[in-house]
Amino acid sequence: MDEVFDLDLALTVMEDFNAAAEALLICEGDDDNLEMMPMVNAVGLCSICMEEFEAQVSAKQVPCGHLFHSSCLANWVSLCKSCPLCRFSFSTS
Repeated sequence: MDEVFDLDLALTVMEDFNAAAEALLICEGDDDNLEMMPMVNAVGLCSICMEEFEAQVSAKQVPCGHLFHSSCLANWVSLCKSCPLCRFSFSTS
């Protein structure tokens, strides 16, 4: 095990995560807030449809940091107001 745990880095990441989560909360029934989520370049698979992200296509990043295709995320959020992976709640209520 060559990696060293850096507590300062972990705490900074958590602060950044909390700030991003507060800024990007989705209100129930408000699809416009999906547009507030950043689009990022992604590598790997969308955990909803299990298809690869294409090089030219960006992914939506939810407040908890997970990445999904925009259309997959829109369909998921219409059914459930939480992250498909970690169940982070997007609802303010």
